[in-house]
Amino acid sequence: MSKRQVSSGDSVFGTSPQRILGDEVDPVHLDDVYDALQSSRRRDTLRFLESFGETDISELADEISRLEFGEAYDSSQRKNVYVTLRQSNLPSLDEVSAIEFDKNRGTVKEDINSGIFYELVGETFDQPLEEISVDENNLDVDVAYHLLSNSRRRAVIRYFNNFEGSVTLGELSTHIAASELDLNPENIEKSDSKRQNVYIGLYSHGHLDKLDANDIIDYDKDSGVIEEDQNLQVLTDKVAESFYNPEQYLVPD
Repeated sequence: MSKRQVSSGDSVFGTSPQRILGDEVDPVHLDDVYDALQSSRRRDTLRFLESFGETDISELADEISRLEFGEAYDSSQRKNVYVTLRQSNLPSLDEVSAIEFDKNRGTVKEDINSGIFYELVGETFDQPLEEISVDENNLDVDVAYHLLSNSRRRAVIRYFNNFEGSVTLGELSTHIAASELDLNPENIEKSDSKRQNVYIGLYSHGHLDKLDANDIIDYDKDSGVIEEDQNLQVLTDKVAESFYNPEQYLVPD
């Protein structure tokens, strides 16, 4: 997975990386951050590191197996955990500098961006309360992070966290385009290329459909009207508070 170019609208729900990590941070796009968190085993890896510090893949496989299957986990279950950690989960976290994974030695330790990820996954290794709170709203945690892994979907969530009532697809596209360009919505024309790009992305790339399917929004395709739905509040604490000062740069350009 290659790293995306960092651009406007990318941070950890308004949290300054400098507050977490000091002055040094490895460039990483917020889409990639949320993408890396779509697996419970990656989130458990991060919780383990924050709770217990440096480890190795063997110990990590044992602990995650115990967490997933209980004390009586068998060898096939542990093998599955070990293989997925080694082949997919740990390399994915290493790619975004959430961890430092040495494949030859099998060691796993914190890296420069660990603090950013700790802020997002929260809780402790033995009490992943995040999993419970999301499940209570019938929204799978992996799905929740997938929904957050696109900046336009986060912009939709952020809009409804700041404005009450329904909105049309056209109006929403205008607001998001204005936010991305740091302009007043009144200065965005219907013919503006940025607005058209947002409109097509929301409609044709399935962003609204995905949010609608998971009860984040209620999207009426026929009328183009969009309203808040029951699961919106589950995700709002993961995005910045202000729509017109959306997500600060995760790192400077």
